[in-house]
Order: sequence, then structure tokens, then C-alpha cells
Amino acid sequence: MSERGTELMSKALAQLDEARGLLAEAHDSDLHRPYVDREGDHSANSVGNAALHFVEGYQKIGRLLKGAGYVSASLTGETVQGNGHRHDHDHEAEITDVLKGLDAAKVRLTLLADLTDAQLDSIPPMKNQWADGERTLLTVLDVIIAHQAGHLASLGDALG
Repeated sequence: MSERGTELMSKALAQLDEARGLLAEAHDSDLHRPYVDREGDHSANSVGNAALHFVEGYQKIGRLLKGAGYVSASLTGETVQGNGHRHDHDHEAEITDVLKGLDAAKVRLTLLADLTDAQLDSIPPMKNQWADGERTLLTVLDVIIAHQAGHLASLGDALG
């Protein structure tokens, strides 16, 4: 357990709480609204698809920790298959689906507090869009969480 891991967890959980607050006030019809990503890197055409993608971002953290051997599969509740996506971008979400996904992600994110300083300072052995073989785990996780903040802001714009 490390202070830096706890800080990462706190940042991510605050984002999830904010997203839950936004979405708990929304209706299923709000998920059909058009979505424009502030960062311009997401192809979702509706708020619902963007919300599912937002949830997926936190699931990526669990898969990264599992795939790189930092935690066991039983702790993440994940199985890695295909391209790693757990949602269908063409499927319209319902509020209850998104809220369940946020709650599940919240449980997985508690794993961040259990990471040691040595783990956070290590370079993940796997490579993907986040882990490039040079960044430390701390940096990779921080970048993912920052990326999620951009999606959260865009969701706020769309639902506001």
C-alpha cells in the first residue's frame, strides 16, 4: 500500500462519483443526445455510447494491472478477450447499465491503493496505447485518469 496509489484511487473515485451524480439525474432519453468529445478522440455518436466508453476506461485499469501481473485476475473481476472492449459502440445504453458499470469500476479501483511504491515505479511489461515500455506504472495510470477527466467533462457538457 502506498500514498501515491491511494492518491490515484482518490482521483479516479472522485471522477466516478461525479459521473454517477450526472447520470443518476439523467433519463434514458438523455443517452440518445448527440455527443461531442472535447478531446476529439472518441467516435461515440451519443451520450449513451460515450458513457459506456467512459466506464470502459476504468475497466482498462483493471486489465492493465492484471495483464502486467500487478494483481490477480480474481481481484479485477475481468477476463481479457479480443480487443479488450466490454461494450458495443452501436448499442444504446440504459442508465441502469451505465450506473452498474460505474459501481463495478469503483470496486476495482480500490486495487490502486494496494499498489506498492516499487510497483508504481516499475515499467509495465506489456505495451498498449498507454504503456509504451518507457513510462512507469504511476505515469501510465495518471495518464489514463487524466484522459478520463476529459471524457467526464464532455459528458457534463452533453448532459448539462
